[in-house]
Amino acid sequence: ALLTDAGLSQHVKWVPPLPITPFERMCRSCDVVADQFKLGAFGGVCFKAMAVGAPILTYLKEALLLQQYPEVPPVINCEFSEEIVSRLGNLVARSEELERMGMASREWMKKYHGKAATVNAQVDQFRLHLPVGA
Repeated sequence: ALLTDAGLSQHVKWVPPLPITPFERMCRSCDVVADQFKLGAFGGVCFKAMAVGAPILTYLKEALLLQQYPEVPPVINCEFSEEIVSRLGNLVARSEELERMGMASREWMKKYHGKAATVNAQVDQFRLHLPVGA
């Protein structure tokens, strides 16, 4: 109803859960992928869509993320319905900005959440908790 009232419903497609490869293809074909707006944290959709360079519309608590990462991911960060409608309305006609955000998302994922960064973070945790002399 919110999207219809704002005149944006023709730009939205709701889809059921998909296997990973079709999901990634769908994300890449979208202008924007919407994730959760209640948690303030990453959902699985966000990471997967960012990894393939899709712009993300979601709500992230930036102060919490900055405790884990040195920079906030480049998402369209909205918490309330008014923000969502306003930001979407401003971006629908600016494909160059959406493309820039998608590329920045992919780069952020490579830098902070890629295989090497994730494995190194896990190994560091093991080192911190190993008994001395082990």
